[in-house]
Amino acid sequence: MLDRYGIKRIRLPEGSEIYFKLLGDKAKNRDYIGQIWEQDSAVYLVQSKRAVPLHEFYSFHFRRPHIDFLSRQMAFVGAGFLFAAAVAELIPTRLYEQGESAVVGGAILASSQALKLFRWKNFRIKPGKSRIRIINTSWN
Repeated sequence: MLDRYGIKRIRLPEGSEIYFKLLGDKAKNRDYIGQIWEQDSAVYLVQSKRAVPLHEFYSFHFRRPHIDFLSRQMAFVGAGFLFAAAVAELIPTRLYEQGESAVVGGAILASSQALKLFRWKNFRIKPGKSRIRIINTSWN
């Protein structure tokens, strides 16, 4: 469980896919939680086939699927405006200006690409401000 000492917590059960960075590592890793070892305070990662102690995690990253969806839709609309500007000479009676359509299409397309900067929600583990811990939630 990831916690910022409040009521909003992120639970990561066994089998969940996680994106994370380890201490001293710049690359973002993707793996699955195989087992959680409460005695050792470690998590077994399936694809890398190793146990990682909790104190070695630096940050966790979560995808925001609605940002990806919105970015793709904006790119589609922007491309439509650019296409309309490109074929404006072929349409004898049109209700738009070619230059305005190109500017609007380019702006929407650029906005869709800029929106991709916000597709990840980052949870960095800071001493005293956030923590990662193992909590036994079984009814045994």
